[in-house]
Amino acid sequence: MKTNHYSGIFYAGCSLLLASSGTFAQLSTVSAEFSGSAIETFEEYSRAQVSDWNYVPLSIFSGLATISGPHAYIWLNGTQLGYPGTFGLGPYNARAHDGNQGYGNSISYGTTTVTFAAPIGAFGGYWGCASTTTPIVFTFYAPSGTLIGTQSVVYSAPNQDGTLQWFGWNSSVPIGRIDYSGTWVVNDSLRLQAVPEPASPVLVSTG
Repeated sequence: MKTNHYSGIFYAGCSLLLASSGTFAQLSTVSAEFSGSAIETFEEYSRAQVSDWNYVPLSIFSGLATISGPHAYIWLNGTQLGYPGTFGLGPYNARAHDGNQGYGNSISYGTTTVTFAAPIGAFGGYWGCASTTTPIVFTFYAPSGTLIGTQSVVYSAPNQDGTLQWFGWNSSVPIGRIDYSGTWVVNDSLRLQAVPEPASPVLVSTG
């Protein structure tokens, strides 16, 4: 996991206006990779440490979040299908975006939850799944549990070799939790952008 100190993110893509508590929340896709304030590469864990976990929270982003889902594994790069430790996506093995490992759920359809210790404003990463037709569905919640919105993406299997695909989002409402559902979903190189803390008041002495 790496922690960065970048505050600027350029957002592009489609926007979705969603009703939320009487106001309009904007959830936008981020079409290009951003650095964010933290990156999770899953290189700090071993396959032996995370193997067939069922809804056991795994600390990510150096404690800034947890990820929890069914039949969770840390998987390894590998070109030979069925090689121990690799994760098959149809006719290919998943390929880590950076490093040699990623995170995945070995289940035909399941839901995984990412819970943030403090609100974030943007989230993204490199994703894959075993289907190029069944979407991965992402559901975003505010820290209060209020629904922000839902976005669906379809993995296009770029390069036809298990390469993962970038998907990311920005929200005008702080995000406290994200659920994602799909078929044998894998990810790597997740990124978040923390919500800046309010500026502290400055006391000025008048003498």
